[in-house]
Amino acid sequence: MLRSDILERVVQDTKDLTFQREKFEDYFVKLNCSKHQLKELIQRRIGLLFKRQYHMAQDITFEDIFPHKIANIDPFYYIAERTLMRPRSDYIRECMS
Repeated sequence: MLRSDILERVVQDTKDLTFQREKFEDYFVKLNCSKHQLKELIQRRIGLLFKRQYHMAQDITFEDIFPHKIANIDPFYYIAERTLMRPRSDYIRECMS
């Protein structure tokens, strides 16, 4: 999977003047997910992280790590808005540290 911003940079930096982006658009897949799907993905990533790194048998959830509201907003939705509804593991890890 290639992020769209990286793809755009590659296309813009292509020196070949005969390059026709539209010929390749059938190969691009745009991924969209609902907030529920995104939260489920992040829950799984958090669970795996804690099992691998801390050898924990119990399941750790998003709410275990981010229990409090931020400016009266649910922490997951606060983060989801700032990551443009993309699964940003690095952002979550940074928030946890």
